[in-house]
Amino acid sequence: MSGIGPSREADVRPTLRWWTWGIIGGISLSLLTLIKGLAAVLFLRPGEWDATAAVAPLLTFGMGFICGSLAGLLRGLSRRMGLIGDAMIGAVVADAYFLCCMFCFCPQMLTGEEPGRGQMLLGATLLGMICGPWFGRDFRRDFADPSS
Repeated sequence: MSGIGPSREADVRPTLRWWTWGIIGGISLSLLTLIKGLAAVLFLRPGEWDATAAVAPLLTFGMGFICGSLAGLLRGLSRRMGLIGDAMIGAVVADAYFLCCMFCFCPQMLTGEEPGRGQMLLGATLLGMICGPWFGRDFRRDFADPSS
């Protein structure tokens, strides 16, 4: 039955490498932060700028790149373990994001000088365990191998 449908070669989707996920994460987090940042800049007076505003885009892209790379590197867990793997990936990525936030914006939390680190990481882990399967289901469906 040749000619009655798309060829098998047309159905093959490219596999994204880990760094591609990192770039996607970096760009998406940067765009979301840019939108919020532009709204905030409209209400700032000229003397309120500091050095953080110049470095913030790089930090934002870096945090998104780290989280996207982790999601890309760990996606094999999703294939092997299904929803449990998605929950594990979500927890790791959420914890990495919160640790990056603490490292960049409040390093006192990492040294123990300021309380709340445990509660933040517990909240991030729970949030990741909920959102991981939620997003993972969509990624498995969208990036599924059509040959299987």
